[in-house]
Amino acid sequence: MRRDTVTSLTLAALAGILLSTGGCSADAVAERAAEEAIERSLEDAGGGSASVDVDLDAGGVTVDDGQGNTLQSGTGAEIPDDFPADIPLVDGLVVSGLSTTDTTGSAGWNVNLDLAGADPRSVRDEAVALLEDAGYVSTSSTDFGETLGEVMVGPQWQVAVSIIGQPTSTTVSYLVTTAAP
Repeated sequence: MRRDTVTSLTLAALAGILLSTGGCSADAVAERAAEEAIERSLEDAGGGSASVDVDLDAGGVTVDDGQGNTLQSGTGAEIPDDFPADIPLVDGLVVSGLSTTDTTGSAGWNVNLDLAGADPRSVRDEAVALLEDAGYVSTSSTDFGETLGEVMVGPQWQVAVSIIGQPTSTTVSYLVTTAAP
């Protein structure tokens, strides 16, 4: 096996061990060294152009490719700074936020929220009502029991809202793209 493959596998195993023992106290210096090693490994795997921030304490990861694309996932994730202000979201815990720009300059976003104990149908109704109040119109709707969806279009943005009900929580995903002219 090549040395870089062994190094990558070792770092991945170390990351897994550290993430799985998050509740155990660990030497802060060793933990920070592990975070930096994981970050460097991921940055190198991406060709060195991405900035990766791993926070083992909080359980979060932030990736920024320096070209307008940013991903936050895990504890501490936030709605992207450039997320359109005219798109209202239901209240929930942000579990991931993505901001991206394609080669033509068109922007897009994905925000995933967790709503502990929420009823999926009530969440969909609230999401649709908020968007309708903001001037969005429904163009399609899906209903597969605990998995629901709605596509809403406004003057500038198309918003696909997906709701997945689970026994203890409901996940809501907002996918935002430029509306077709």
